[in-house]
Amino acid sequence: MHHVKNDKRSQTSANAIYNALLKLLKTNSFDTITVSSICETSNISRATFYRNFDIIEDVLSWYGDILIRKLIANYFKLQDNERPSFINYALGFAFDKVEYIEILSKTNKMHLIEPYVLTVLESVPLTYDINESPYIKYAIHAKVGAFFSIINCWISTGKKESAEELKNNLSEIGKLLHRLDIQN
Repeated sequence: MHHVKNDKRSQTSANAIYNALLKLLKTNSFDTITVSSICETSNISRATFYRNFDIIEDVLSWYGDILIRKLIANYFKLQDNERPSFINYALGFAFDKVEYIEILSKTNKMHLIEPYVLTVLESVPLTYDINESPYIKYAIHAKVGAFFSIINCWISTGKKESAEELKNNLSEIGKLLHRLDIQN
């Protein structure tokens, strides 16, 4: 878990740690990176690292938490008549932050950001009454899973389509998803 406070010093330290991790990931696999190497690269003490993060994965979680909160804040700043569908907006946002998403995909850590997405989705106004069905949480999890699967597939197949092409073809992907089943 991350424990980054909302003061300038903590934010600066956390950003330095995150940037050091990014730098180390350019030449090392995630599993070989140590807290010591992050501290050395960022010129941050181990005590500062552990004041902000429990483990290295928490650095990626923290950054994802920040991105998700920005995504939601920016989306709801838009006027109702200017607001695209949330999934289109979220994909556009993810494509703008593709370096972070690629790190999660490459290191098989996509699961680190999902809890933040779910927490945010459970606290924003939905077009569906959350009390209407006992299965709403399942539907939210399925939608989040589909979102991350689409991005992960796009990255793992070499980003052949442009981000705009992928966004524009979401309805086609949705239709295929509904038709996709295994024959008996």
